[in-house]
Amino acid sequence: MVVKNNKKITILSSVYPNDGGMGTVFISEILEFIKNGNLNIKILVPKYNKYFSSRIKRFTEFLNPIFKIGMGAICLKVNKKLKDSDIIYLHYPAFGIAENLLFYKKSKNQKIIIRYHMDLISKNIFKKIFYKINKIFILPKILKKADKVIFSSFDYAKISDAKKYYIKNKSKCSEIPFGVDKKVFFPEKNKIKKKQLLFVGHLDKAHNFKGVENLIEAFSKIENNDFNLVIMGRDGDYRNKYQRLVKKLNLIEKVKFYINLKREDMRIIYNESYFTILPSIDKREAFGMVLIESLECGTPIIASNLNGVRSLVLNKKNGFLIYNNSNINKELENILKIDELKYKKIEEYCINNTHKYSWKKISNKLINIFLE
Repeated sequence: MVVKNNKKITILSSVYPNDGGMGTVFISEILEFIKNGNLNIKILVPKYNKYFSSRIKRFTEFLNPIFKIGMGAICLKVNKKLKDSDIIYLHYPAFGIAENLLFYKKSKNQKIIIRYHMDLISKNIFKKIFYKINKIFILPKILKKADKVIFSSFDYAKISDAKKYYIKNKSKCSEIPFGVDKKVFFPEKNKIKKKQLLFVGHLDKAHNFKGVENLIEAFSKIENNDFNLVIMGRDGDYRNKYQRLVKKLNLIEKVKFYINLKREDMRIIYNESYFTILPSIDKREAFGMVLIESLECGTPIIASNLNGVRSLVLNKKNGFLIYNNSNINKELENILKIDELKYKKIEEYCINNTHKYSWKKISNKLINIFLE
């Protein structure tokens, strides 16, 4: 899509736009916006002492936080930097950044658009209290400032912390999924499928909701199992924990770890896998980027029956849903017994329906909202 008017868009986020998780989503959206030469992009992001993607560095203004913890950062003078923008695009959650909008008085022609990525949940008592306060007193006021709120799926919206807003303001809400870089993820010709079940995700404490531990334990209980389990992802403080569990369950010959691979190498493993599985355990999983990467490679998916995640799974058509996360081995055992004819039918459906989640299509939908 070509935008005739040179729209000035200021993007707000506390997530550092690097590769992985929310950062992957964020950077991919921005790169698609940048390809449209008529969009004037400026990114405001806190300055952390960590890796930053050089691909969007020249579009970025680093904010010096007066206080930071985790991925939250309080930055002053943000609102002054918004005055010349046509569109303020907030990638939420963005603690310390989003709150600036509470005190911002937009001009008549400005739009505020919020991309609601996910809820945050923690077992830490202090974080739990903070998230509860934010949900009750702060989030509703931030959402009220928006001209449009975008969810990756309405299925997730209706159980999210933003559900009250969604129910009362459906006309202001849009459903736009996340996307995939089709130059990286696509079905390879003459690929040879291996009897391997693939998990993809960060191997750290922050992503323990992905259900890796449950998956390994369930995999050990499957009888007459001729599959291998491949765990592919970013290294983290839980990798050793998972590897110790693999050793304890005598699965060293059945479970392989691939760490910090390039995306092109990830594509190869997606293509050669029988299924990609996402056994997440709670609503911190709002969508499942790895599922659409797998589908765009033509590989069927298996996923937990969670709001948002299940919106990607056409049960028994492009993959399978898991209904009992606490004891998935029986369901998984039945799925992995699929006969070759049924599998080929599901695989062909996936291959024939690639391009559905290309970033080009997704970014055009977002730009349409900018121009409304």
